[in-house]
Amino acid sequence: MNIETALFCDNCNNDPTFEDTKANYFVQSYVLAIAEGLRANLWDSVHGLRNSGLVNPDLSPRQA
Repeated sequence: MNIETALFCDNCNNDPTFEDTKANYFVQSYVLAIAEGLRANLWDSVHGLRNSGLVNPDLSPRQA
């Protein structure tokens, strides 16, 4: 079980390149967890910190 997956960036608020990278990392982390036979792979937080969130403050989804 991986209990904390995330991608952080302090200066990447609304940065499309960071959001693309985070979306790719999100997929890669789950694919690797499956390949390793993990039973769970949990993203750090849906709201996130340091721009790692999966939703915006209004709960609309981010790219990842």
